[in-house]
Amino acid sequence: MSEERTAILKMLQEGKITTAEALTLLDAVGESAAPSAALSVPQPPSTVPAIAPAAPPHPIHAPSPAQAPAAPRLNADQLIELSNHGVDSSYVRDMQKAGFAKLSFDDLIELSNHGIESSYVRDMQKAGFAKLSVDELIELGNHGIEPSYVRELRAVGVNPLTVDEIIELGNHGVDVGYIREMREMGIADLTPDELCELSEHGIEPSYVRAMRHAGLTELTVDEICELGNHGVSAEYVQQMQALGVDELSVDAIAEMFNSGVTPEFVKELHM
Repeated sequence: MSEERTAILKMLQEGKITTAEALTLLDAVGESAAPSAALSVPQPPSTVPAIAPAAPPHPIHAPSPAQAPAAPRLNADQLIELSNHGVDSSYVRDMQKAGFAKLSFDDLIELSNHGIESSYVRDMQKAGFAKLSVDELIELGNHGIEPSYVRELRAVGVNPLTVDEIIELGNHGVDVGYIREMREMGIADLTPDELCELSEHGIEPSYVRAMRHAGLTELTVDEICELGNHGVSAEYVQQMQALGVDELSVDAIAEMFNSGVTPEFVKELHM
């Protein structure tokens, strides 16, 4: 009897796996699972004479390679490690149904350790990611990206999206409400990088609205961020315009503000 078969039978006897799971594991390591009585937990001897089991009406054939791809052989240590990490036959089957038919031993451990369930995989597929890799699934899960978030972004037209872009948007707290409000302010067709830049610099839709009311209606994302970073308010812009200091570039406005050129300073010079 091989080490793998011995390890599986030991786990079965200790109650760590069910008979069905033991059968699946035996198939995975290429061991014969017949007769099924060999997988049962030992029972006390009975005084009733044993009755030979009836032969099955039809011979049982293993699936052909075309029906089920051959699973990689696992040694005893690997089988025990899978069990310790909560990877059972149902987890493997669910992942196979979700499109991951050839997961390696390490892949199974990594996915299980990061809490990636088959339902998460299927929901991501429905959200538009049909061919995510194991590493991408783990990365999305680690950053708390839910399939619903992906669907919402696509619904408001933020497309196409890569895994890295979605993670960046999520990390910067960019939600669909923020995107809609920015569009209402006239800043449409923003790329994921631009949305992240605006959010990273603390630019709220209300700030854009105030600047537009001050007459700065054609600001780019970089210009909005520059004004915001320097603390230039819409009120400052309006006061300067009222004093005749208008038609200034964004760089000039920011430089005046940083140099202490206040509306009061300009008034005194005009007196």
